[in-house]
Amino acid sequence: MDPDLDASWTVWEQPPGGLECKRIVSFSNLEEFCDVWNRMPRPSQLLEGSSFASMESGKAHFISDLGIFRTHLQPEWEHHSGHFQIDLQTDLSGALVDRLWGNMVNGLVFGLIEPADIISGARMIDRRTRKSNRKPKKDNFVRIELWFRGDSPEARYTLKGSFEKVLRTQPDGSEETPTWSYTKIQIHDRGKVTNAPSHACDDYGEQDAAKPIAPSQGPGKTSRNQKCQGLPAVVWQ
Repeated sequence: MDPDLDASWTVWEQPPGGLECKRIVSFSNLEEFCDVWNRMPRPSQLLEGSSFASMESGKAHFISDLGIFRTHLQPEWEHHSGHFQIDLQTDLSGALVDRLWGNMVNGLVFGLIEPADIISGARMIDRRTRKSNRKPKKDNFVRIELWFRGDSPEARYTLKGSFEKVLRTQPDGSEETPTWSYTKIQIHDRGKVTNAPSHACDDYGEQDAAKPIAPSQGPGKTSRNQKCQGLPAVVWQ
């Protein structure tokens, strides 16, 4: 039997237009996680010009946001204290942005980002320039975010340092000099949520209809020896 994780996690998706987030699948052990991870789309696919989509009744439904949150927490703004965010510009290599996302998810699920107990989830957001009936957005990047709960400045400082160290870690264990944007912090003012999205995902306008990527629905069977593609081997020790 594959070892249980320290917590159960749930994958959420968000369609463009500010609609409600949708719960996709949960996992609580290593085999389930690897099955979900191996079939999740990668941020490099966005940089290559594709768009995320899920299939329902043979029709592609576009997605602007993918999130992984503790199963007992919903990805709603007012239920979390804040988040750290990094914008990955489209001139970065696909291999690099995939590694950064993989490192963050790996650190999230396996408790490598500390203090792990205040981490509530992570998001990957498509903020590329796209066609819209409204005023065109100037954004042209993919954003990754690490969400947390708790109001201790000391804990946030420690979390930020640990988060950045995990991101810098290369497959051989050495640390890379960052070539991506600096880490920003966004505090969720839970007493003033009128200007914040009701759910974790913002309103990003309409998606282009080219090249949808369709993740599989729900977990399937995986070999016990199947590795999580793109994740450091340390999780198998």
